[in-house]
Amino acid sequence: MVPGWTLNTEMMFYAVFACALAVRQTLRPLFVAVLLALVYVSAKTWLSGTTAAFYGTDRLAEFLAGIVLACTIRRIPRLSPGIWAVAGLGAFAMLFWMDLERPSVSQFIVLGIPAVILLCAALQIEISGHLPDLPKLSLLGDASYSIYLSHIFVIAGTRVAAHVVGLDLGMANGAVFVILALVVSSVAGIVVHRTIELPLLKGMNRLLRGGRKPPAAAELGTS
Repeated sequence: MVPGWTLNTEMMFYAVFACALAVRQTLRPLFVAVLLALVYVSAKTWLSGTTAAFYGTDRLAEFLAGIVLACTIRRIPRLSPGIWAVAGLGAFAMLFWMDLERPSVSQFIVLGIPAVILLCAALQIEISGHLPDLPKLSLLGDASYSIYLSHIFVIAGTRVAAHVVGLDLGMANGAVFVILALVVSSVAGIVVHRTIELPLLKGMNRLLRGGRKPPAAAELGTS
């Protein structure tokens, strides 16, 4: 399965944070950083093969950067939403340029730093209250995991359908295909979310929690 490497990273995320629940809240970021450092050093020293290749990359630095951002997002100096919008657009442009040029430098520099800036900018604009409430986009967020798991199959099917109808996937029509793939993947992901993911979650909730609602998520940056 193509998204398998991200699923492996996600499982590690759950395992590391589950371990962090055993320590005092103020020490959790440091605890997680130490655990990640141990994983990285182990992968670089005594582990071998696929495991070492997977966990011995600077992808773990991106993981840690996300933790640092979550802990500090409300302490970052307040700037106008316009400045953050420019920073976010600049970071997106940097990601696009890096993807085209593929410089032979650390992945954390190529992808991690621009991604952190982009995420920070988006969060700062949201915290400032300058983002409108868009229920449709909230639905996309709710369905994001289903979109992530299903999009590879949906895009492959869309590509086959494009060839069947004789659509040339050259530069011009390629842009049309990208837009079409985004729309179709989003719609399919929402369908999967509502028909498979939600029923499974409700069933597991009834089984494990007796139907009681899980605790509400902590407000961003306040935990």
